[in-house]
Amino acid sequence: GLDETKIRKYVKYQEERERQEEGEQQEFGLF
Repeated sequence: GLDETKIRKYVKYQEERERQEEGEQQEFGLF
């Protein structure tokens, strides 16, 4: 249902945020 979609979007958002934080430490100049 709708809650499942929200949860999936939230999880995906969190994963991408963590990935960006890791990436900023390694390749800060890219962003």
